[in-house]
Amino acid sequence: LKQLQARGIKMAVVSNSTALDQGDQLEKLGIPASYFCTIVTSGTMSFPKLKEHAFGEKCVLFTWRPEDKKKDLEEMIGLKIASVEEADFLLAQGTRIMKQAPTSADGRVSDISLESVHQ
Repeated sequence: LKQLQARGIKMAVVSNSTALDQGDQLEKLGIPASYFCTIVTSGTMSFPKLKEHAFGEKCVLFTWRPEDKKKDLEEMIGLKIASVEEADFLLAQGTRIMKQAPTSADGRVSDISLESVHQ
């Protein structure tokens, strides 16, 4: 990368990460983000549409980890996790966990392993 930069070759990162900024991740790997003229992620491409509610305000969330993303979705984008019956759209950030609000009145978000859905 140093040699390419020294030669004036423009470099870009295109990532399927949902993160808005991958520069920190590159730095943690010992790769200066300054080597790249741009870093594009699926997060940087999709965030504006999600924030303007182009697909609706209620979603079922597919994700990688069971950690609750509900707070991030509500605070950053204004989205609500909904039941399958009430959702406007599916937001797929991964393929291991499905998050949906139960149809009961308790409002708790449930985690369902997508492996168990297939069984």
